[in-house]
Amino acid sequence: MAGGTTLLLTTQYLEEADHLADDICVVDHGKVIARGTSDQLKARTGGERVEVVVHERDRMPEARAVLAGFGKGEATVEEHTRKLTVPVAGGAKLLAEVIRELDGRGIEIDDIGLRRPTLDDVFISLTGHAAALTGEEPGEGQAGGQGPRPQGPQGGEGDGPVTTMSPTPELAAPRPRGGVVQSVNDSLVMAKRNLIRMSRIPEMIIFGVIQPVMFVVLFSYVFGGSISVDGSTSPAAYREFLMAGIFAQTVTFATAGAGAGIADDMHKGLIDRFRSLPMARGAVLTGRTLADLVQTTLTLVVLAVVALLVGWRTHTSPVEVLGGFALLLLLGYAFSWIGALIGLSVRTPEAATSGGLIWLFPLTFISNAFVPSENMPPFLRHIAEWNPFSATVQAARGLFGNFPPGYEAPAAWPMQHPIIASVVWSVLIIVVFRTLAVRKYRSATA
Repeated sequence: MAGGTTLLLTTQYLEEADHLADDICVVDHGKVIARGTSDQLKARTGGERVEVVVHERDRMPEARAVLAGFGKGEATVEEHTRKLTVPVAGGAKLLAEVIRELDGRGIEIDDIGLRRPTLDDVFISLTGHAAALTGEEPGEGQAGGQGPRPQGPQGGEGDGPVTTMSPTPELAAPRPRGGVVQSVNDSLVMAKRNLIRMSRIPEMIIFGVIQPVMFVVLFSYVFGGSISVDGSTSPAAYREFLMAGIFAQTVTFATAGAGAGIADDMHKGLIDRFRSLPMARGAVLTGRTLADLVQTTLTLVVLAVVALLVGWRTHTSPVEVLGGFALLLLLGYAFSWIGALIGLSVRTPEAATSGGLIWLFPLTFISNAFVPSENMPPFLRHIAEWNPFSATVQAARGLFGNFPPGYEAPAAWPMQHPIIASVVWSVLIIVVFRTLAVRKYRSATA
């Protein structure tokens, strides 16, 4: 840059490198295989070429003979497109001569142009040569059909030398680690990246805390004396009943944030860049869900403090209380994988936010979170009692000691064994939606 600053750009978008970079290194399998300016790298693939699309297919052999007289090599033919290509040297002046010759012979053409190779051509040429791993050394084989790979200075339009770099121990790819170790390390790196990003947008954390606090205050004081819990309409009894539901709603609503964050990365092209890096396939998504879990934990701590201020209390041991919060966080982590799949499946962060919330409202309200399921119509009661959200709420209430005196759980199996049901539901959701999200990640494009 003008002030003497050097920027290192890593990209798989070669057109981007062509426009922005002064000096380009081509890396393949962890090794630098070529280096030079854009013009220098393009020159090594054969320089300029004339491309002609002939109008009549039966005139192609005659047109090929004409091009052979001007070219530096044999003309290639694409029969299905009627296109002929030949490497040349001479620029626009030579192109004019080719046009005159074709016109003089009465060969009608649909298109003609002088083309220069792109960096994509360069990369294909270089990696095509490098793929010959049958004992050939650089320069012994063919590079993408363009002849021997040139070494040392290259001519053409005042370009300087192009450096071909042999693999060195310093540039060699690191020795592969175990699959699990690599996946864990890569996931932690991505989690750190997302946490740093979150810390730089404090309003996102603040708003994420304000919403559940509003739910606590509104439900506690607006509905506290209106909803009957096991025959009691006491505001204090309802607050104890309510808090596990509010906690569960808070951890599951983080799903929308996970989906929006991944959709934003997709929209900006970051997911494509991450996929080009030598990292575990699921690390980007796992890192994102772990970062969301940390943020959800913070929110849950703040929410618990607010709940204590409005009168909520636990009546069990600290270990049981921590177990209740652990089940809530496990459910939130499971649902964040649903958000990840949604974020990969939509085109914009706004769509991910909407898609992440629209199904959460019926899931959380057709449950035992805010009202006892026994008060619901029979068909809704069965749905609520087998809702994975309800199982976690029921388990948390039991571990917090927030059931009213004399409470009898519904006969449905998840309500009778809520801790087991909560763990089974959460693990099942993680396994299914992590598998689907990682598969979608491999194929999703911005």
